[in-house]
Amino acid sequence: FSERDVEAMRRLWLPSESIVCAHPGHEPIVGFDAVISSWRDIFRSAPAGGLEVAASSVRCSTPAANVARVTCIEEVKPGESKLVATNIYERHEDGSWRMSLHHAGPMVG
Repeated sequence: FSERDVEAMRRLWLPSESIVCAHPGHEPIVGFDAVISSWRDIFRSAPAGGLEVAASSVRCSTPAANVARVTCIEEVKPGESKLVATNIYERHEDGSWRMSLHHAGPMVG
């Protein structure tokens, strides 16, 4: 993320039209091409020094053999933003884990 690498983001996401990404304050984005395009736009509009995200309170569970759920708090710098994030990963046909859902929203309080 902090390197603004669109190709790395492409490798992270499941290549499917059913994936969903909900950036803070925005409607959900559905489909591989639309999700990757949204990340490209975020990377292009990032401040000159870039953005850094640090995860804490990370919890991971595997409720099924081919599905993993990860929740965490993301601290975004520069600034003091803290987001609650949920990520769902599915095992790809090549055996790798790929993200199929990302939802992040601001913490209140």
